[in-house]
Amino acid sequence: MTAGILQTDYHIGYDEDALKLFELRNVETCLGYLLPTLESLPPDFSLLDIGCGPGSITFDLARRFPKAKIIGMDQGSTVIARNRANTARLAPGTRLEFREGNILQPESFLSPEEIGAFDVVHEHTTLICIPNNIEVLRIMKTLAKRAGGIVACRDGDTYSQIVWPPCAENAALQERIYESNGLDTQTGRKLVSKALEVGFRRDQITASASLLTNITGAEKQVYAGSMLKILADEESAIRKAMERFGYSDDQLAVLRKNMERFMEAEDSWRLCICGEIICKLDEATASLAATVLSLHMTHLHQSVDDKPPSTQEAHEKSMRFPTLANGAFGLVGLLPVAVRGDGVGLIGWGKDMYNPTCAFACRNVIKSCRLRCTPLEGGENHGTAHSPVSTPPECFVTDVAFLRTMAICIDTYCPRSGDPRLSLLEDYWASHLATGTVGDYKWVPAVSYPDALLAAREDERRAASSNGTNTTDGEHGGHGGRQSLKGRHDGHEEMVDAGLSILDVDSPLPIVKAGEPLRATSFIAPEDWQLQFNGMRDFETNEVGHSTFSIAVMLVALLLPVSLSLLRFVPGLATSYLWAYLKSALVHPAMWGTHHREPVASKLGGAIVPTRGQALYIALISFLNVIFLVAPYVFTQPQSTFGSTKEQSISIIGNRAGVMAMGNVVAAFVFAARNSPLLYVTDWSYSTYLLLHRWLGYWVIIHTVLHSIMLLAYYKVFGSYEEEIVRPYWIWGIVGTVAAVALLPTSLLVVRQKLYELFLASHIVLSLLFIIGYYYHIWYCYGYKWGYEIWMFIAVGIWGAERVSRLVRMAFKGCHTATVKLVEDTNGEYIRIDVDDAHLRGVAYLCFPTLGWRFWESHPFSVASSNTQGDATVAEKTRPVAHSTSPEKSVKESAGEIQDLSNQAAVVLESARATGSTFFARTRTGVTAQLAARAAAASRGSAVRLRILIDGSYDSRAEAQLAHCTAILCIAGGVGITAVLPYMYKIRSPRRGQLYWATRKAGLLNALKPELDSLPGSVRVDTEVGRRLDLDAILRKELTWSNPDEGPLGIVVCGPAGMADDVRQKAARVTREGHTRRPWALVDEAFSW
Repeated sequence: MTAGILQTDYHIGYDEDALKLFELRNVETCLGYLLPTLESLPPDFSLLDIGCGPGSITFDLARRFPKAKIIGMDQGSTVIARNRANTARLAPGTRLEFREGNILQPESFLSPEEIGAFDVVHEHTTLICIPNNIEVLRIMKTLAKRAGGIVACRDGDTYSQIVWPPCAENAALQERIYESNGLDTQTGRKLVSKALEVGFRRDQITASASLLTNITGAEKQVYAGSMLKILADEESAIRKAMERFGYSDDQLAVLRKNMERFMEAEDSWRLCICGEIICKLDEATASLAATVLSLHMTHLHQSVDDKPPSTQEAHEKSMRFPTLANGAFGLVGLLPVAVRGDGVGLIGWGKDMYNPTCAFACRNVIKSCRLRCTPLEGGENHGTAHSPVSTPPECFVTDVAFLRTMAICIDTYCPRSGDPRLSLLEDYWASHLATGTVGDYKWVPAVSYPDALLAAREDERRAASSNGTNTTDGEHGGHGGRQSLKGRHDGHEEMVDAGLSILDVDSPLPIVKAGEPLRATSFIAPEDWQLQFNGMRDFETNEVGHSTFSIAVMLVALLLPVSLSLLRFVPGLATSYLWAYLKSALVHPAMWGTHHREPVASKLGGAIVPTRGQALYIALISFLNVIFLVAPYVFTQPQSTFGSTKEQSISIIGNRAGVMAMGNVVAAFVFAARNSPLLYVTDWSYSTYLLLHRWLGYWVIIHTVLHSIMLLAYYKVFGSYEEEIVRPYWIWGIVGTVAAVALLPTSLLVVRQKLYELFLASHIVLSLLFIIGYYYHIWYCYGYKWGYEIWMFIAVGIWGAERVSRLVRMAFKGCHTATVKLVEDTNGEYIRIDVDDAHLRGVAYLCFPTLGWRFWESHPFSVASSNTQGDATVAEKTRPVAHSTSPEKSVKESAGEIQDLSNQAAVVLESARATGSTFFARTRTGVTAQLAARAAAASRGSAVRLRILIDGSYDSRAEAQLAHCTAILCIAGGVGITAVLPYMYKIRSPRRGQLYWATRKAGLLNALKPELDSLPGSVRVDTEVGRRLDLDAILRKELTWSNPDEGPLGIVVCGPAGMADDVRQKAARVTREGHTRRPWALVDEAFSW
């Protein structure tokens, strides 16, 4: 074994202060678990102490057992020289020796006669200081006597150490140093697992635990004092590590203060749990360990250049796609995590499918072979519907022929296909022999991988010496001997598929074929193994792509609004004319035509044309969905999984469509949530997110339908369609697909506007049915094996968190009473809702549980006014409001009408202003029609009182766009005045405000006159009754700079869709045509599904 294989630099160092930390350790305090065993041995036993350090334990052992041959070894030349100088003084008359060397190279400090001759090979807290310490334990096993030798280990579990008073900063530094050196702070708890991994049987292992402590005054003084000196020494290993980590002087002072406090405190102590094992070898175990170690080292030193060019080229091809994916989408900020035992997460993102692929390919060839313990026909299927297996898991892990065949296959092909580390192969052996795909440690193989490999190589040697005959369990195998790459099997010549590049390997063992009985140790032909390897490698690589590109679409969809919203913090950008011009050309106008809020294509159910800015976002998401759907993929033919590139393409593109549908689902669910975090961190409106939610929904439907169509075509052409359609996973897939498709017609604009309650109920039901269908589609097909269900859990978590947030808000607000009445002189077109004891702002969702049978529904209303007791009273002096009326009425008549009703309106508002909030709404269909009907049924002059629940308030985040504006222009139509009033209330000098409001009903103006009167003095109000606003004149006037020092203009519009579109188009045109150079920002306060 070469020194370069394993990093063994001691992370604590060998300076004098570091050594003092360990000098209090002795046999009594540290080897209590091993002492009875040592006392039972002959007096002249031999013991090797691995990593002896300052030798306090080694010296004590020599004094207690003076006739024993004890060798202490360490790689530190300084500490070994120190120990040798102290031997005559500390262990006189003993056989003690100290040797310098590398445990990874036993020949560097032991003679050939000494290797494998020790009665006891011992280490104390050495494994925890070495990365990949399983190799050290394996070597310790080979150094002990083959029969009756003992391997003893005691290692701390510093991850669980207890220090009082707490020294959190010191513990964090220790953990960081261990981590940076690749060390495992949980080594103590894993000793039994590691012993099993190197080939000890459980009955050979005696396990115990004890504490490593610093409790007495002397122990604390040595521990804390040594640590203080180490921290003071700039050349110490710990200080150098701190320098690498970027620790400041202040952090160093904290570490010192902690140690000083620990040393001085009367109640201080340090406890560390230590795991202990004593493993006793027998002849077979030691022989196997030595042979397997030699075989493994031969493969470790094998040059990559020895691989056949075809295999190397195939390996490079398989690596191109993951490299492209990871490089192109570094914005995701994550890398696939290699987790043992398949891991947790999505495929490629925490979960492996076939790692190592070489071993999975071996098992896939012979998993269908009938073993001695395979039940007769009619047994249970232990595989999947698409890959049935008749052999139960417990049979795989106990059948001798299967285990030996697997071992020799792994040892033959794995070093030539990626050369996975031995620990990974042994982990595969422990977890996947029984189950194949997803690992399960429940079934323990009867023999370890090293044991099985040694026996298989012995069978191979016998087969070679007996010209192809082989006995396992006393019987001859049923396969012909393997004489050449194209050997004869059962009388016919086996032809290699055209274009298949195979490894140049051979064996005298008989060849085993899939589906044949396996009765003896056999060899898997390279062509059979290569077909499986190609198929499994391609499949996993493409599955990683499914996850990667779905995550990419999801994250781009979610993070792009955040990134674009950050532009408002760029200095000078918001006040730049060029920026305003670009937005007037690329962001604000409708994508085509002049309609954005106003629906188009009404004969087809209606649609909303996105703005150009929204269309750019939609185009990017659509581009990513298309590109990631069609490429890139990895295709290798021939292979075992798919018979042709066409077959492979149909399957993997269909599967990618299914996964990408869920990536879009997650983003769509976030965008639909009224409590979405995006509403708090961006300046995008909820209406914008709802529009984008619909477009993401379209991609969900497209991907879902495409997934279903392509998999249907696949099974019709290449599979067993008749068998698939009756399986539960297929049926639930149909349920999910039908639910997704049904979402489209029930979400048309005409349905949303005319039958809102039907839309809302059907949208929730169909969405949940889609998610449920997806869940059971995955469950019946894969269970929880591959992480596909995680998409569903995320989506349901978002949906559930949204519903819980709403309920919490409602519970926090409590139950209130609402007074509902018709606004007078509006012909019942408007209603007024006054809510007692509720201080609200922006938008609130009101639920009227007693209004009808749909008691769960809540509907959005804009708050017109909200007042707490005593903070608002009607002004004594009426604020002047400029208004005009329809030509059909004289100014005198109309003015008198307004004046006559204003006092009554003021009285009503005064009553509401005591404490509560007021809403105005236009009577349409649904809940507003029901409220109007209730109010109309009441006697004249009275109102209806209803119990309500409140979800809100929800403030508009659009105010962030107006922060830089020195003037605010609000344009409102009808009841849209309630959405713009909050902007007017917040205006304070020197910022000025201008409100233009047009309403068809004078009664609405009278009802809101007190609110207009209470606006700040820097706000000017102009109203129109029964007449449209001259938007051209208004925008040209307001966008023209009357004062060059005045900054950008904020435009807020809320009203009929046509009016809002006119403001958007006209403001953009004024800028594009060069009529103004004044920067401006637009806020369209619209709420629409």
